[in-house]
Amino acid sequence: MISGTCKHEDVDKHTQLLTTATRALRTSDVVPRKLRLYCIASDGESRRRRALLNITYVAPLAPSSPLHPLLTPLRLFNTVCGADDLTVDFDYKHNSKRFRNTLIRTLGMQIDGVSITTGVVKRHLVENGMLP
Repeated sequence: MISGTCKHEDVDKHTQLLTTATRALRTSDVVPRKLRLYCIASDGESRRRRALLNITYVAPLAPSSPLHPLLTPLRLFNTVCGADDLTVDFDYKHNSKRFRNTLIRTLGMQIDGVSITTGVVKRHLVENGMLP
């Protein structure tokens, strides 16, 4: 779903719209049961940001969640979420740009001692069918 804004709705109305949309997605007969909504992305517009916080920043991740044993050992990871473990990602485009900018640098980046450079990424893409 893409939720535009005319800049006239208030936070409560936007919260209600987003809550209705997420509920419809969870209960839809069209969406396969094996799919699940974990995260909603937003550009960070102020009313939308507050509305998303209303539905995604509700309570700590439940111990019964399958994500609990995976995420709670991460000491600085915020595990507060909404119903059905729903989270929010603000300004995802800028995060992607930062990741891209890191990768195009000559040195690339290191993850667990593995160097990931532009050449490494290009080789993997070509080996998996992408044209150079």
